[in-house]
Amino acid sequence: MSTEATRCVLVCGGTGAIGQAIVRTLVSSGARLAFSGRDRRRGEALSAATGATYLPHDDHRDGAPVVEEAARRLGGLHGLVLNAGTIVHCRLDQTTPAELADVLRVNVTVPVTQARTAAALMPVGGAIVAVASNAGAWGETEIGAYSVSKAALLAACRALAAEYGRRGIRVNAVNPGDTEPGMAPSLDAFGDQAFPTLPPLGRLGRPEDTADAVAFLLSEATGFVTGADILVDGGMHSALDAGQTK
Repeated sequence: MSTEATRCVLVCGGTGAIGQAIVRTLVSSGARLAFSGRDRRRGEALSAATGATYLPHDDHRDGAPVVEEAARRLGGLHGLVLNAGTIVHCRLDQTTPAELADVLRVNVTVPVTQARTAAALMPVGGAIVAVASNAGAWGETEIGAYSVSKAALLAACRALAAEYGRRGIRVNAVNPGDTEPGMAPSLDAFGDQAFPTLPPLGRLGRPEDTADAVAFLLSEATGFVTGADILVDGGMHSALDAGQTK
Protein backbone atom coordinates (compact mmCIF):
# COMPACT_ATOMS: atom_id res chain seq x y z
CA MET A 1 0.00 0.00 0.00
CA SER A 2 1.29 3.43 -0.84
CA THR A 3 0.87 5.53 2.27
CA GLU A 4 1.05 8.82 0.38
CA ALA A 5 -2.70 8.78 -0.25
CA THR A 6 -3.68 6.89 2.89
CA ARG A 7 -1.35 8.10 5.62
CA CYS A 8 -3.95 7.90 8.38
CA VAL A 9 -6.28 4.92 8.27
CA LEU A 10 -9.12 3.69 10.49
CA VAL A 11 -10.10 0.02 10.47
CA CYS A 12 -13.56 -0.57 11.94
CA GLY A 13 -13.89 -4.15 13.13
CA GLY A 14 -10.22 -4.76 13.77
CA THR A 15 -10.27 -7.43 16.46
CA GLY A 16 -11.57 -10.45 14.54
CA ALA A 17 -9.36 -12.70 12.42
CA ILE A 18 -9.79 -10.74 9.18
CA GLY A 19 -9.69 -7.40 10.97
CA GLN A 20 -6.44 -8.23 12.74
CA ALA A 21 -4.88 -9.29 9.44
CA ILE A 22 -5.93 -5.99 7.87
CA VAL A 23 -4.43 -4.02 10.75
CA ARG A 24 -1.13 -5.91 10.57
CA THR A 25 -0.90 -5.61 6.78
CA LEU A 26 -1.58 -1.87 6.72
CA VAL A 27 0.78 -1.14 9.61
CA SER A 28 3.54 -3.13 7.92
CA SER A 29 2.96 -1.03 4.80
CA GLY A 30 3.61 2.16 6.71
CA ALA A 31 0.14 3.45 7.51
CA ARG A 32 -0.52 5.42 10.65
CA LEU A 33 -3.43 3.40 11.91
CA ALA A 34 -6.27 3.30 14.41
CA PHE A 35 -8.71 0.45 14.76
CA SER A 36 -11.86 -0.32 16.68
CA GLY A 37 -13.34 -3.58 17.86
CA ARG A 38 -15.55 -5.09 20.50
CA ASP A 39 -12.95 -7.49 21.93
CA ARG A 40 -10.91 -5.31 24.27
CA ARG A 41 -8.41 -8.07 25.15
CA ARG A 42 -7.58 -8.72 21.51
CA GLY A 43 -7.59 -5.02 20.74
CA GLU A 44 -5.09 -4.15 23.44
CA ALA A 45 -2.85 -7.07 22.46
CA LEU A 46 -2.92 -6.08 18.79
CA SER A 47 -2.17 -2.47 19.67
CA ALA A 48 0.82 -3.54 21.75
CA ALA A 49 2.10 -5.77 18.95
CA THR A 50 1.68 -3.29 16.09
CA GLY A 51 1.75 0.18 17.59
CA ALA A 52 -1.67 0.93 16.12
CA THR A 53 -4.12 2.93 18.23
CA TYR A 54 -6.95 0.85 19.66
CA LEU A 55 -10.32 2.59 20.03
CA PRO A 56 -12.60 0.47 22.24
CA HIS A 57 -15.83 1.43 20.50
CA ASP A 58 -18.79 -0.88 19.93
CA ASP A 59 -18.61 -1.45 16.17
CA HIS A 60 -22.17 -2.72 16.17
CA ARG A 61 -23.52 0.62 17.37
CA ASP A 62 -21.05 3.46 16.96
CA GLY A 63 -21.32 5.24 13.64
CA ALA A 64 -19.87 8.73 13.59
CA PRO A 65 -18.12 8.85 17.01
CA VAL A 66 -15.42 6.28 16.26
CA VAL A 67 -14.56 7.98 12.95
CA GLU A 68 -14.38 11.40 14.55
CA GLU A 69 -12.17 10.13 17.37
CA ALA A 70 -9.84 8.36 14.93
CA ALA A 71 -9.41 11.52 12.86
CA ARG A 72 -8.67 13.48 16.02
CA ARG A 73 -6.21 10.93 17.40
CA LEU A 74 -4.44 10.40 14.08
CA GLY A 75 -4.38 14.04 13.03
CA GLY A 76 -6.49 13.43 9.94
CA LEU A 77 -8.07 10.63 7.97
CA HIS A 78 -7.16 9.39 4.51
CA GLY A 79 -8.43 5.81 4.52
CA LEU A 80 -11.33 3.90 6.07
CA VAL A 81 -11.88 0.15 6.19
CA LEU A 82 -15.39 -1.03 7.05
CA ASN A 83 -14.98 -4.55 8.41
CA ALA A 84 -17.37 -4.81 11.37
CA GLY A 85 -20.34 -7.11 10.88
CA THR A 86 -22.72 -9.65 12.32
CA ILE A 87 -24.47 -12.76 11.08
CA VAL A 88 -27.58 -14.81 11.84
CA HIS A 89 -27.42 -18.49 10.90
CA CYS A 90 -31.01 -18.85 9.81
CA ARG A 91 -33.11 -19.05 6.67
CA LEU A 92 -34.61 -15.72 5.68
CA ASP A 93 -38.18 -17.00 6.02
CA GLN A 94 -37.37 -18.03 9.61
CA THR A 95 -35.57 -14.83 10.58
CA THR A 96 -37.49 -12.63 12.99
CA PRO A 97 -38.09 -8.95 12.16
CA ALA A 98 -35.88 -7.99 15.10
CA GLU A 99 -33.03 -10.20 13.86
CA LEU A 100 -33.32 -8.80 10.35
CA ALA A 101 -33.35 -5.23 11.63
CA ASP A 102 -30.26 -5.89 13.76
CA VAL A 103 -28.29 -7.41 10.89
CA LEU A 104 -29.20 -4.54 8.58
CA ARG A 105 -28.27 -1.97 11.21
CA VAL A 106 -24.86 -3.50 11.93
CA ASN A 107 -23.96 -4.46 8.35
CA VAL A 108 -25.46 -1.52 6.46
CA THR A 109 -26.62 1.45 8.52
CA VAL A 110 -23.56 1.72 10.76
CA PRO A 111 -20.94 1.36 7.99
CA VAL A 112 -22.78 3.79 5.71
CA THR A 113 -22.85 6.28 8.57
CA GLN A 114 -19.13 5.74 9.14
CA ALA A 115 -18.41 6.20 5.44
CA ARG A 116 -20.39 9.43 5.28
CA THR A 117 -18.66 10.77 8.37
CA ALA A 118 -15.22 9.83 7.06
CA ALA A 119 -15.83 11.33 3.63
CA ALA A 120 -16.63 14.68 5.22
CA LEU A 121 -13.20 14.61 6.89
CA MET A 122 -11.12 13.25 4.01
CA PRO A 123 -9.04 15.25 1.55
CA VAL A 124 -8.92 14.58 -2.17
CA GLY A 125 -7.37 11.14 -2.65
CA GLY A 126 -9.19 9.55 0.27
CA ALA A 127 -10.27 5.93 -0.01
CA ILE A 128 -12.96 3.82 1.62
CA VAL A 129 -13.01 0.01 1.42
CA ALA A 130 -15.87 -2.12 2.71
CA VAL A 131 -15.43 -5.79 3.52
CA ALA A 132 -18.63 -7.32 2.18
CA SER A 133 -18.96 -11.01 1.24
CA ASN A 134 -19.50 -13.26 -1.73
CA ALA A 135 -22.81 -13.99 0.01
CA GLY A 136 -23.86 -10.57 -1.24
CA ALA A 137 -23.52 -11.81 -4.81
CA TRP A 138 -26.09 -14.56 -4.35
CA GLY A 139 -28.72 -15.57 -1.80
CA GLU A 140 -27.34 -18.16 0.61
CA THR A 141 -30.24 -20.06 2.10
CA GLU A 142 -28.95 -20.61 5.64
CA ILE A 143 -27.75 -17.04 6.16
CA GLY A 144 -30.46 -15.12 4.35
CA ALA A 145 -30.38 -11.91 6.38
CA TYR A 146 -26.59 -11.76 6.10
CA SER A 147 -26.80 -12.18 2.32
CA VAL A 148 -29.38 -9.41 2.06
CA SER A 149 -27.27 -7.08 4.19
CA LYS A 150 -24.09 -7.66 2.22
CA ALA A 151 -25.90 -7.10 -1.08
CA ALA A 152 -27.18 -3.83 0.35
CA LEU A 153 -23.68 -2.86 1.47
CA LEU A 154 -22.34 -3.47 -2.03
CA ALA A 155 -25.11 -1.30 -3.49
CA ALA A 156 -24.30 1.41 -0.95
CA CYS A 157 -20.64 1.35 -1.98
CA ARG A 158 -21.56 1.87 -5.61
CA ALA A 159 -23.89 4.73 -4.71
CA LEU A 160 -21.29 6.40 -2.50
CA ALA A 161 -18.64 5.95 -5.19
CA ALA A 162 -20.83 7.89 -7.61
CA GLU A 163 -21.55 10.59 -5.04
CA TYR A 164 -18.00 11.06 -3.75
CA GLY A 165 -16.12 10.67 -7.02
CA ARG A 166 -16.40 14.35 -7.83
CA ARG A 167 -14.70 15.04 -4.49
CA GLY A 168 -11.82 12.73 -5.34
CA ILE A 169 -12.79 10.06 -2.80
CA ARG A 170 -12.92 6.43 -3.90
CA VAL A 171 -15.25 3.77 -2.50
CA ASN A 172 -14.72 0.07 -3.22
CA ALA A 173 -15.43 -3.31 -1.65
CA VAL A 174 -13.92 -6.76 -1.28
CA ASN A 175 -16.00 -9.93 -1.21
CA PRO A 176 -14.22 -12.66 0.75
CA GLY A 177 -15.25 -16.23 0.17
CA ASP A 178 -15.04 -18.90 2.84
CA THR A 179 -12.17 -17.96 5.11
CA GLU A 180 -10.55 -19.97 7.89
CA PRO A 181 -10.64 -18.59 10.47
CA GLY A 182 -12.97 -15.73 9.76
CA MET A 183 -16.53 -14.55 9.54
CA ALA A 184 -17.49 -16.04 6.19
CA PRO A 185 -20.14 -18.78 6.20
CA SER A 186 -19.17 -22.41 5.95
CA LEU A 187 -19.37 -24.47 2.79
CA ASP A 188 -22.62 -26.08 3.92
CA ALA A 189 -24.43 -22.73 4.20
CA PHE A 190 -26.23 -23.51 0.95
CA GLY A 191 -27.95 -26.52 2.49
CA ASP A 192 -28.50 -29.15 -0.19
CA GLN A 193 -27.05 -27.10 -3.05
CA ALA A 194 -23.94 -28.75 -4.47
CA PHE A 195 -20.61 -27.04 -3.90
CA PRO A 196 -17.08 -27.62 -5.09
CA THR A 197 -15.05 -29.39 -2.44
CA LEU A 198 -12.59 -26.50 -2.56
CA PRO A 199 -12.19 -23.40 -4.75
CA PRO A 200 -10.20 -23.94 -7.97
CA LEU A 201 -7.09 -22.53 -6.28
CA GLY A 202 -7.18 -25.52 -3.95
CA ARG A 203 -7.77 -24.07 -0.50
CA LEU A 204 -10.09 -21.90 1.53
CA GLY A 205 -9.23 -18.27 2.04
CA ARG A 206 -6.96 -16.89 4.72
CA PRO A 207 -7.45 -13.56 6.50
CA GLU A 208 -4.30 -12.27 4.85
CA ASP A 209 -5.86 -12.77 1.41
CA THR A 210 -8.59 -10.29 2.25
CA ALA A 211 -6.11 -7.94 3.93
CA ASP A 212 -3.95 -7.81 0.80
CA ALA A 213 -6.98 -6.96 -1.35
CA VAL A 214 -7.98 -4.20 1.06
CA ALA A 215 -4.47 -2.74 0.98
CA PHE A 216 -4.52 -2.83 -2.82
CA LEU A 217 -7.78 -0.88 -2.99
CA LEU A 218 -6.47 1.71 -0.54
CA SER A 219 -3.31 2.22 -2.55
CA GLU A 220 -2.48 4.67 -5.31
CA ALA A 221 -2.21 1.67 -7.64
CA THR A 222 -6.03 1.77 -7.77
CA GLY A 223 -6.29 5.54 -7.97
CA PHE A 224 -8.71 5.33 -10.92
CA VAL A 225 -10.80 2.49 -9.45
CA THR A 226 -14.03 3.28 -7.65
CA GLY A 227 -17.41 1.60 -7.35
CA ALA A 228 -15.76 -1.81 -7.80
CA ASP A 229 -15.91 -4.98 -5.76
CA ILE A 230 -13.27 -7.71 -5.86
CA LEU A 231 -14.01 -11.38 -5.22
CA VAL A 232 -11.42 -12.92 -2.90
CA ASP A 233 -12.70 -16.48 -3.05
CA GLY A 234 -10.08 -18.54 -4.86
CA GLY A 235 -12.35 -18.87 -7.88
CA MET A 236 -15.34 -20.37 -6.04
CA HIS A 237 -17.84 -18.12 -7.80
CA SER A 238 -16.34 -18.97 -11.18
CA ALA A 239 -16.49 -22.68 -10.39
CA LEU A 240 -20.18 -22.43 -9.52
CA ASP A 241 -20.88 -20.53 -12.73
CA ALA A 242 -19.05 -23.23 -14.67
CA GLY A 243 -20.98 -26.02 -12.94
CA GLN A 244 -17.87 -27.48 -11.30
CA THR A 245 -19.70 -28.95 -8.34
CA LYS A 246 -18.81 -31.96 -6.27
